Amino acid sequence: MMTVLSKGTIVCGVCGILLLVLALPQLAPASDKVIFNKKYDTVRLVKTKDSVTGGVALDQPKVIGAEKIHNMLATLRFDKRNVLFKNQEDARLFDKRGLKMLSEPISQAFAAATPEQLVFFQFIKKAPYAKVIRNDRLIRGYLFVHDGKVFIRFQKLYAKIFGDYQRAGQQRMLNDAKDVRVSLNQQLGQEVLGQKLVSLQVSHDFYADLQREAEEKKQAELEKKKQEDTIGVPVPDAPPPSPKSKSNSEGSVTKLVKNDTAASAANPNSVEARLNKLDDLKEKKLISNQEYKAKRKEILDSI
Repeated sequence: MMTVLSKGTIVCGVCGILLLVLALPQLAPASDKVIFNKKYDTVRLVKTKDSVTGGVALDQPKVIGAEKIHNMLATLRFDKRNVLFKNQEDARLFDKRGLKMLSEPISQAFAAATPEQLVFFQFIKKAPYAKVIRNDRLIRGYLFVHDGKVFIRFQKLYAKIFGDYQRAGQQRMLNDAKDVRVSLNQQLGQEVLGQKLVSLQVSHDFYADLQREAEEKKQAELEKKKQEDTIGVPVPDAPPPSPKSKSNSEGSVTKLVKNDTAASAANPNSVEARLNKLDDLKEKKLISNQEYKAKRKEILDSI
């Protein structure tokens, strides 16, 4: 018995298929090897790019345990001079959810990677301001191993996502996420080579650093409470320590630095460049104080 479909039935069927496709998370290219994928958070192997590696040879595959990866990522901190955070936990690039989700897949990816592959990762750090207004941040980039170090080149570093990216067909909002003016604060075993490039020594004991940090935090809290009990009023938190000195790697790794620093230095439209130019105009008395304040507010509001 032949079933005759009406034109309206066919149209509804096509619409249903389209809606289903749009509702699915963005699929990885066929050439990628997916290690982990959970909606918007992913780890996969992709073809290497000289724009990411600077053309250096990659020492992969490389066995790095999940616990080691966890401790490496856990020591990444924002520079508090650029961004104000409420507490020490906020200053961490990856929260507990991100560390738990990414550590094992990244370890697996390094073990499976060839010298022609990069480890691509994407993670959304969910940090709602309130129940309605969200402040979700996108962290996306590439990892690779070279000369005993794990390099991370960020494509999006704590980028602010505008709009409801979780709605069907709105994944493009992740690509449109805007980077904010942040950088990483160099820690032991690390080298911050640019705003979006950092290396971590595989041989360094990051676990010991985390244990020492936890102990120092506990001691500081006890000391603060002791002072408050003595004087009877709350004691303000101590200012963050000055960032450790930064030193760039020698040899082939300098190629990596050029890719990151040249772009920011040569960009006359960056927030820093625009603010410097505005200060210069005011100093030369080419604009009034009122014009200066209005333009400065406009620049800062655009971040």
